[in-house]
Amino acid sequence: MEIQTLPVGPIGTNCHFAIDEATKQTVLVDPGDEAPALIAHLHGERLVLAAILVTHGHPDHITALADLSDAYPEVPIWFPSGDLAWAFEPANAIPGLLPVPRRPATTPTPATDGLRLDIAGTTWHCIATPGHTPGGVCWHLPAANALFTGDTLFAGSVGRTDLPGGDWTTLCASLRRLAAFPGSPSIHPGHGPSSTLDTERRTNPYLSL
Repeated sequence: MEIQTLPVGPIGTNCHFAIDEATKQTVLVDPGDEAPALIAHLHGERLVLAAILVTHGHPDHITALADLSDAYPEVPIWFPSGDLAWAFEPANAIPGLLPVPRRPATTPTPATDGLRLDIAGTTWHCIATPGHTPGGVCWHLPAANALFTGDTLFAGSVGRTDLPGGDWTTLCASLRRLAAFPGSPSIHPGHGPSSTLDTERRTNPYLSL
């Protein structure tokens, strides 16, 4: 498996492409913005979009979702169940940066803790990690020993909890869950550089809360 990352949008949100190198079947994680750029990347790399996974509902992570759904109407979308109720509502905008995300024509399937997905011959696991948002999740890809952490865990830091629906106590519980995750997968966050879980255990003070 190959993981490619394309930062998009006004605050540099990481959109990740998890690619089966043999078949080019690709899962896209967090289509934050710049749908034309994401589609151009798919075309340019000759990737076959198999699914879209979302870590949480903030607009910088889902603004391109509806346009991608228009371009790939048969591609399924999995979206954290705890964020679906508000993600496409008027309050979910970043004034001056991003508008309210448009609801995709393809109805997202709610993603819940423990969900196992088999996508194009590859298994994905959903891990509930609320706190940054009420329904935030991480996506684990065992075939690549990779964990897509959204805005729960960054290299050296963690997501903010001062936005509506954020809760510091809840986030700390989610961080303890990640700290106890077996092994040392690579960490692919919603912003900033990648890392490994062992590195974060050693150097990230928030994983010892």
